[in-house]
Amino acid sequence: SDAHCSGNNDVSGGTDLTGDAPITVNFVEGVLTGTAAICNGDITPMSIALTGVAPWGVTYTDGTTPVTVTGIMTSPYTFSVSPNVTTTYSITALSDSRCTATPNDISTTATVTVNRNTAIMTGTSPICRGGSGEISVALTGPTPWTFTYTTNDGTNSTSTTVSGITTSPYTFSVYPTVTTT
Repeated sequence: SDAHCSGNNDVSGGTDLTGDAPITVNFVEGVLTGTAAICNGDITPMSIALTGVAPWGVTYTDGTTPVTVTGIMTSPYTFSVSPNVTTTYSITALSDSRCTATPNDISTTATVTVNRNTAIMTGTSPICRGGSGEISVALTGPTPWTFTYTTNDGTNSTSTTVSGITTSPYTFSVYPTVTTT
């Protein structure tokens, strides 16, 4: 210690340290939403709410195929999906103009459940002229069901729609006068 300085000299060149040294922690986060139940062939929206500073880049997947989108300028980022089987979507990578997300920042998933409706038609054959036949339709999927069947006697084709069905199998009688499919 010299005559003009008192205190404990250290390697910082001064005797006392005062002040603040703020450290800002930047992070980016993504929350995936869009859990839904759809019918096969339908389209449903998905959305990723993004925090951080644009532009963002995100990679999401259906468990098989990754999709990478860059240059996203607004939050939320929305996209549409149309899976043909029940599928869970997740974010696998995310970044903004400052940071890359950690796995804890992108842990959400959204599942799209695909309801498959099926109809299996069976009937009695042969029948006598003037008689009746019975058609039975076994239906699966969420109710109520609607189905359309077409009768064709070789000359005319007629479509009939039946809706509001809540019980399977649905059975109805037919009275053809000629061989009909």
